[in-house]
Amino acid sequence: MREFPRTQRFALVALLGYIVAVLVIVTWPTPVDRDSRGTIQNVLRALHDRDLFTFVKYGHIEYTANIAMFIPLGILLALWLGRRWWWVAMAACFALSGTIETFQGLFLPSRYATFDDVIANTTGGVIGSLIGAVILQTLRVRALEKGSPGSASPPGDGPRREVIEGAGPSTSRGR
Repeated sequence: MREFPRTQRFALVALLGYIVAVLVIVTWPTPVDRDSRGTIQNVLRALHDRDLFTFVKYGHIEYTANIAMFIPLGILLALWLGRRWWWVAMAACFALSGTIETFQGLFLPSRYATFDDVIANTTGGVIGSLIGAVILQTLRVRALEKGSPGSASPPGDGPRREVIEGAGPSTSRGR
């Protein structure tokens, strides 16, 4: 049974759309930054000429973009999987990234398949999964505070809300 069905339905729909977008980006026959690479390098050069952000190189931007691309994926996977299985999102992001890089290496000669991309994508997936776990925990706490129907803890998972607050019929037992 799903704990937050509306959240999980939203996450699934968004996840499917996001996966399609990621697959378009990573299976594009040429590097997706090909047309903007020169502009990015010109901006970096202008900044470096003014002694600004001299530590930032094009590779840093590309690596950061790989991390950023997988953060939403990790969040959406964690939200869809739910509170008990959110951590699987991290493994799924690693597996997806490895599959993408293998595909690029085998079938897209103008693309660059690197282990660094797998590390960056997985890092983004881990960050996103952790954010998703925090969101799920926040949703659970709010549901418990509101006393919503599906918010009672399963048997053996601690005392029920009524017992904790001293309200409801369960407090009159045994008196």
